Parts: sequence; C-alpha cells; structure tokens
Amino acid sequence: METRAEKRAREQRQRKREEREKNTTLEEAHEYMTIDMWDFVERDELEDLRGLIEGGVTANWKSFFDGERIMAKAAAHGRLEVAQLLRAHGAQLVAADEEEPPGNAPSNALLRCVTMGCKDKDMLGCGGVPAGSTMAFLAWLRSCPPVDRAAAPPLRPLTGWDRLGLLFNRSTLRVWNRVKPADEDA
Repeated sequence: METRAEKRAREQRQRKREEREKNTTLEEAHEYMTIDMWDFVERDELEDLRGLIEGGVTANWKSFFDGERIMAKAAAHGRLEVAQLLRAHGAQLVAADEEEPPGNAPSNALLRCVTMGCKDKDMLGCGGVPAGSTMAFLAWLRSCPPVDRAAAPPLRPLTGWDRLGLLFNRSTLRVWNRVKPADEDA
C-alpha cells in the first residue's frame, strides 16, 4: 500500500515530467533522441530502438551533432541486427546526407564505416567491433537487402530492466511526437 508521502512524491514527479515534456524545444528533443538512439546502438539494445522506431521515429535518423545516419553508427559498431531492424523499417544504406545507390546497394561511405569502425577510437563508450561481425556485416550489405518488415530480427525476451527502459522511451516519444516537424526526415 502506498503511503501519503509516497503518493505525494509520485504525483510531484509526474507533474515535473509533464512540465518538462511541455517545455522541451525541437532542438532539445532532437539532441535527446540522438543521444538515446546512439546509446541503444552502442549497447545493442535492439528492443529499445525498435520501440522508438515503431513509435514514430524515423529509421533514417540523422545525428543532431554531425549529420551521421544511425545506419552508419550501426555499421561502425558491427551491430548487424540493429542494421537489419533499421533496414526493415525503411532506412537507407547510406552513412550521411547522400543518395542511396540504385538496386538496394550500400553507399561507399557506409562500407567504409563497416571496415573503419568508429571514427574516434578514444570516444567514450566506443568499444571495439566484436570479432567476426565485420565480415558478416559486409556480407549482409553486399547482398543488397531490400526494405522488408519480415526481415527484421525477431523480438528478444524482455527482462525487468528492458520493461523499465521501454517505459522511459514512452516519455521520450511523447516529447518527440509533440515537437517534430510535420515533414520530419531527420
């Protein structure tokens, strides 16, 4: 049973969260979403990323900081399942603002991301690419994968921490869906 003090604290947290959600600007929301999505890729948190994409965030997300696409981030970290999820939801096989080559082929810049890994090896949280993942990632890209929802990786079983993360993502999504431009293709 919840005590009066606990109820008051919960209601106060809820009011603060609602106030923060109301006052977030587009730039702040884009920055927060970029940080969340990049973290999900680096930590291979497929279900969190899936929740954001299925909640309305574009699979062609572009970094608020340097214009790099999330597909390039997945390639640099050797996250094949993340890349497959992104492609299943319509992500282009490009690293930044460039045209996708015809025939579902990856761009040369994206191929470089796979072979070169992270741009800055000293970057916090930018661990090495897992052994063997580079070759698997290159083979997948060279197969010219089409956009196909059926090709998305299967759902993973959720743990207690995963459920908590998905609850947090709902708040992030509410903010993003409120402030995003109508023609959003970030």
